[in-house]
Amino acid sequence: MPQSDTTTRRVLVTGSTGAIGAPLAAHLLARGHHVRGYARRPSSGLADYIEGDLNDRDSVPKTPKPLKIEMIILIKQKND
Repeated sequence: MPQSDTTTRRVLVTGSTGAIGAPLAAHLLARGHHVRGYARRPSSGLADYIEGDLNDRDSVPKTPKPLKIEMIILIKQKND
């Protein structure tokens, strides 16, 4: 039987207020991971988040450094 990975990760979830990102962030938090959200508005349920818009190139470099993130999960709404 494979061993489960119990390592705690520092994860950045983009789209952390969306229909997929919010439950994903909650799931990761419940599993003990440190989750930092990235969204256009404050992430409810996340104490650590960055307000920004991936569609606005100028807002991305304004993120605080260092992020010390080990994993990024990119969830982005499709724009037509």
